[in-house]
Amino acid sequence: MTNNSITIRLAPKDIEQIDNKVEEGYFTSRSDMIRTSVRHYINELGNIPPVIEEMGRRADEKKITKDKIVKAARKARKQVYKEEYGND
Repeated sequence: MTNNSITIRLAPKDIEQIDNKVEEGYFTSRSDMIRTSVRHYINELGNIPPVIEEMGRRADEKKITKDKIVKAARKARKQVYKEEYGND
């Protein structure tokens, strides 16, 4: 299997936390930590709880589009990020 490379930008606070976990020996490198975290997150997304599915059914019943839900989720995520990390 060939690995591909990507570039990401992280807040200094996130990099510091990653570096701390590497220094503590949980991971061998930043890349190892990020790869492991991404795999874990993808696996978690595969285990979507029934309540999420129910929310989707209710949204359909109320004619709330997926696009509207995604926009609202992105707006909320940006707000939480801004409150946590500032304007990065």
